[in-house]
Amino acid sequence: MFFKSVFIISVIIVFSFRSETILESTYVDLEVNSNQQTGKVTGKISLPERATRVVVRRRRSRSYRRNTIELSEKARQYTPYEKTMIYLEPLDEKNNVFIPKRVVLEQENVSFQPAHVIAQSGNDILVVNKDEIFHNVFSTTEGYRFNIGKKRKDEIVPIKLTKTGHVQVFCDIHAFMSAIISIVETPYYTLVDNDQNFVIENVPEGRYRLIGWNDRAEFTGAIIEVRSNTATNLTNIIRFQ
Repeated sequence: MFFKSVFIISVIIVFSFRSETILESTYVDLEVNSNQQTGKVTGKISLPERATRVVVRRRRSRSYRRNTIELSEKARQYTPYEKTMIYLEPLDEKNNVFIPKRVVLEQENVSFQPAHVIAQSGNDILVVNKDEIFHNVFSTTEGYRFNIGKKRKDEIVPIKLTKTGHVQVFCDIHAFMSAIISIVETPYYTLVDNDQNFVIENVPEGRYRLIGWNDRAEFTGAIIEVRSNTATNLTNIIRFQ
């Protein structure tokens, strides 16, 4: 399911730098139109059994010191639901907009945090090493191959992925580390929570196709209409296939 489609992409690795700036949130809008009439979309999803199995990546004991393993045991663990994305494709041309947004993917406690990030095409993903040890980020996904090399603590590397698709990334120093970066054309997206619920805020009124994706299942889409100052509650559970 994960790589059944091949996407062509241009990848730009800008540069790495050290910064004292605290990146407090994974997603931060850099430009907001406060005059726009918006609503929100809420719902609940269901994943098939195959998509809810937890896959544990093995550690090669001779390659990792005890303190590395101890660090990884402190890492926040994400459920398959929390790795599932919901996004809205605008069907009205006026809502096809680009919203500058800072997207942060941290490497902390020998894990990627969060395990799945989403970015609108054209926005940078800032990869930040928060550990005292070296980390790396690379991908072998067809059409998205890159490798940023070893980075020390607090180094920040902006990665720009310009074509839509889903990219699996790893650390070649710690083989059990992995995450997914999803690139979409739309700025209206979210991840599902552990209770299977989702909320997409600040959605301009209009018609949209709702799509869901998980690396082992997907929801191909439903047409919805969003009205201003109103919550569009999807009463039927969205069942992934």
